[in-house]
Amino acid sequence: MDFGTIFNHETTYPLELRHPLSGELTGVTWRIKSPHSESVKAAVRKLLDDETEQAVITAAPLKVATLEKRNAAILAAHVASWDWGGHTFHGSVPEFSPEKVAEILLSESWIYDQVAKAKGKIGNFTAG
Repeated sequence: MDFGTIFNHETTYPLELRHPLSGELTGVTWRIKSPHSESVKAAVRKLLDDETEQAVITAAPLKVATLEKRNAAILAAHVASWDWGGHTFHGSVPEFSPEKVAEILLSESWIYDQVAKAKGKIGNFTAG
C-alpha cells in the first residue's frame, strides 16, 4: 500500500446542504477543500499573519467579534465554489467570493456547521 496515495488533499468534496429542520437536501451544493490543501494552508497562513501583524501594530486586545470573523474567514477558505441550484440568498444568487462565503457562514450557523463538519472529515478527501 502506498500511504502517499490514500488521500488527495487537492480534490474537493461536494457538500449538499441539508435543511436545518427537516434534514432534506436543499439542492444547494458547496465544494469543500481539505484543510491540508495547499490553497487552504496558504489562505490560513495569510489570515493569521495579517492578524498577528495588526495586533503587533495596534497592541489592542483581541475582541470576540474579531475571532468570530477570523474563524469564518478560515472556514470560508475551505470553500472552492458553490452551486445554488436555482435557490437564492436574500433574494438573489450570491456572487462567489471568500468574503461572501464568510458573510453567509457568519449569518447562517446551520451552513457553518455543515461546512465545518465536511472539511473536518478526512474520508471526504480519499483518493479512491
